[in-house]
Amino acid sequence: MLKKVNVLYFFILILLISIFIGCDSAEVVTIEWIEEDGWLHFYTNDSNFNINDKNNYGYSEYLYEQIDNPMTSRAGLIKKISGNPYTGYGIYFCYNDEDNFYILWINTKGEYMIGQCVQGNRVIIDLGGESENLKKGFGVENKLEVKKKEGEYTFEIYFNDEKEKDLFNSSFIGGKFGFFVYVGDSSQESFPAVPEEVFAKEVTP
Repeated sequence: MLKKVNVLYFFILILLISIFIGCDSAEVVTIEWIEEDGWLHFYTNDSNFNINDKNNYGYSEYLYEQIDNPMTSRAGLIKKISGNPYTGYGIYFCYNDEDNFYILWINTKGEYMIGQCVQGNRVIIDLGGESENLKKGFGVENKLEVKKKEGEYTFEIYFNDEKEKDLFNSSFIGGKFGFFVYVGDSSQESFPAVPEEVFAKEVTP
């Protein structure tokens, strides 16, 4: 009887080890902004993504070719499926090159901030905080829209068709529009088990 019990425990132990190894050995995949059913799809569970992204601070971006000079109004739908709830995703606007742009950053907690990069110097120009106009959670769509007031250095920020605020800044008046997602380092992500996954698409303002 004792031998049968020992054999049973042995097989249970082997099963648990197999499950543990299987969970830890998920296939490592990166998909950067592939079009699927009208959406741009980003996905990675690669723990080296933050290291291997050409010194882009862990960001992956998709930029449309159209250049607005000056900018008028651009909008996009974006939703995060999984990943760290606090790491950001959102839109670029007035993007001139990798060293000169504005960025509108949100997370799944309904928080946002606005930043700029001028000649490679990245700074937060509006800490924002939590917004009642942003939807919280994974898998929910948020519409992000930026309008530039004609003849002024003022941008109107809208979340889900509700005006959030006016932003005055004279660094840029035009450029490209696009999307981004931030991928954290190994201390911020649960790769490969939990991927960073985002869908986005441009929509009519």
